[in-house]
Amino acid sequence: MKFRDITLVPITAELYMAISCDVAASIGEKPNDVLCVSTKMTGAYCARVALMELLALGAKPQALIHTVGNEFNPTGKLSLEGIREELSRAGYNHIEINGSSEENMDTSMTAIGVTLLGSIRKDSFKVRCQAVEKGDSLYVVGSPLVGRAVIERPRDIVPYEAVSAMVHSSCVRDVLPVGSRGISGEMDTLLMGTSLRCHYLPEWEHSAMLTQSGGPATSVLVVVHQGQDDTFKAEMQSIYPTVRKLGTLSVEE
Repeated sequence: MKFRDITLVPITAELYMAISCDVAASIGEKPNDVLCVSTKMTGAYCARVALMELLALGAKPQALIHTVGNEFNPTGKLSLEGIREELSRAGYNHIEINGSSEENMDTSMTAIGVTLLGSIRKDSFKVRCQAVEKGDSLYVVGSPLVGRAVIERPRDIVPYEAVSAMVHSSCVRDVLPVGSRGISGEMDTLLMGTSLRCHYLPEWEHSAMLTQSGGPATSVLVVVHQGQDDTFKAEMQSIYPTVRKLGTLSVEE
């Protein structure tokens, strides 16, 4: 079963296996890479995307597959170091890791893939995928960043602690990582099959940030239960204060 960007596979009567993945290409230290950054950083942010997908759902990561379209030494080795550091930041440095690399052909562009395997109870999944309702508030936590902005604005990247707090908050109905489709793209996913739309606050109506790529899940779209805005903002204030209200859900006319 597909749910957003995650595949869910029943493994017992009570559990789903949850699978997320991400890929990074032409980002690293090879001669033909478009964006030149450390290979460790490429591996770390590739892992972050897969982690954010599972954690926003409330799933628990169990194992990671690291695939490298380059030689293991140094590209695979360095990207694996970044992946391990990112897992540690998220509190999952203990999970199993397997992988493969390209040792037969010379390559001139970095290519790294991460597949993350996790688990979630079926009853927890039903709670996490509850339908949005009229009057719910929508927030963006963190800022959608891509390319060099990810390196230059680390404080605008939503931390894992904040995601965990939101997932476990009674004020929050849903959490969606913002990916390459931007905030508006994630909004379309959220409202698919409903008669609702977001009534944006005036400052957001024509904002370029709505369509900007979210890169390596540097921000999340959050649905807050009607009437819980003040409580939500108070909960987040001491954890991560970059919380901005986008608007409110209303019936589409």
